[in-house]
Amino acid sequence: MTRQVMDRPQPALLASSTMGSSSRNAAGDTLRAWRRRRRLSQLELANLTGVSTRHLSCLETGKANASRQLLLYLADQLDLPLRDRNELLLAAGYAPRYPHQPLGSEQLRTARDALAELLKSHEPYPAVVMDQHWNIIERNRSAAALATGVAAELAQPVPGRHRKAGARASGRSDLRPPPDQARRNRAPPAQHADNLRRAPRVTLAELVLEAFYPADTETADVLRARPRTA
Repeated sequence: MTRQVMDRPQPALLASSTMGSSSRNAAGDTLRAWRRRRRLSQLELANLTGVSTRHLSCLETGKANASRQLLLYLADQLDLPLRDRNELLLAAGYAPRYPHQPLGSEQLRTARDALAELLKSHEPYPAVVMDQHWNIIERNRSAAALATGVAAELAQPVPGRHRKAGARASGRSDLRPPPDQARRNRAPPAQHADNLRRAPRVTLAELVLEAFYPADTETADVLRARPRTA
């Protein structure tokens, strides 16, 4: 009876092992999905990163744990958006690396002021700032003038679901090109960690500034003739 009790798996240890395995599998599945989205084989990713194909295979299948540093290095080589890098770390059981605050927060006031100056400096030509879903969140006066006379229903904000859905249909969660093979000479994980100490913010990394220029002299003259004051 005593031997049977001793040989029985302890619930706490069993739960810990299951949780560890689940985290490894979640992170491995995420790595595999991004590698495939970038249209890279394990051998190509190994050549790009300097990590052996065997170790990459073990990471993807959950047979090995990846350190936080290695996950950040692989995420960089695969050119993951910062939001997805945080999700990869969470899947592996690590805390997120990149801060995320709303654009209207006090922490990003300096960034908002800088965006306003950029938009203003592009006058008299239109310029807009869009979020990760391609929704316009800021614009200058010239861009606002483009909507003058447009039907009200057409002027309503349109979520960027169509672009996002198209990306999903193609097997990609963003529309960035695959990593350039010239990046094979990037620093190894130990050196690369030094470049990550000043982490950029997710919100700012997802912003897109679109600046427009006139295609002909007539359009340029019309835009320059507009009054500079509201």
